[in-house]
Amino acid sequence: MPEGVVVDTLRPLFATPPPEFVAARNALAKELRAAKDKDAAALVSKLRRPGWVDWALNAVATDEAELVGDFADAAEVLREAQAASIEGRDGPDLRGALRSLRDATSALGRRAGAALATAGRAPDTAEVAARLGEVAAQPDAVAQLRLGVLGSAEPGDDDLFAGLVPATSARKAAPRAPATRAGTRAADAPAADGARAQAEAERAAAEREAEEAAEREAAEREAERAAERERLDAALAEAQAKRDQRAAEVEQAEAALSTARAALKEADAAVKEAGARLRRGPRVR
Repeated sequence: MPEGVVVDTLRPLFATPPPEFVAARNALAKELRAAKDKDAAALVSKLRRPGWVDWALNAVATDEAELVGDFADAAEVLREAQAASIEGRDGPDLRGALRSLRDATSALGRRAGAALATAGRAPDTAEVAARLGEVAAQPDAVAQLRLGVLGSAEPGDDDLFAGLVPATSARKAAPRAPATRAGTRAADAPAADGARAQAEAERAAAEREAEEAAEREAAEREAERAAERERLDAALAEAQAKRDQRAAEVEQAEAALSTARAALKEADAAVKEAGARLRRGPRVR
């Protein structure tokens, strides 16, 4: 969020649908300039129009702050769990943190999708989930979302785990006698490289675990979809069988009706013939 601009000033702006954002932003900047707040006006003038997904998430943050708070808390716990895993110290359970963030993301994503649908936009579940994944990795972006001003500033792109040293590398480092600056650099280089390599390995392991969890979830969803398809196929087959049975019954009824009509026609002919004979009277021999 731009420094020097009150959140209450920005929140209504970021609740404005994207097609109307530029006009609302310019009007707000004009009001700030009229109020002699030139610095804030300049900052507001530089704000970029948010996309529909950010707009929907900001709408949820305004209407259902508790839902966004659950997501923000889950993202913070996951970041702490990942950092603890890299450093080899006690911390939150990584699997549990991933599961909690996944649940919070799904709940928040559904509400954002509903907001998009209300605005006449087709909800894109994958796009919303991807955006929430980006937000969860950036504390600054999470803070913006909490305030309902997501997109008001670019979050920092610093590596969240930069400077973390795995515990295994730290334990391997032994005290050394003072050395010359050049000697110290030469001696410390392998240890630093090892620490970086170990950190990368730990990070890769955490990423693989997250990917495996995502794959398991995708497999579960696919199994559910397959079961639903089988259920629908069975229902369709049953409906088609009933339809065929009804068609056969109708065909049989039509055949019986046709036979009855033919019999009636023959009976009518016999009655007419009998009447004609009566009118002619008995034959004289």
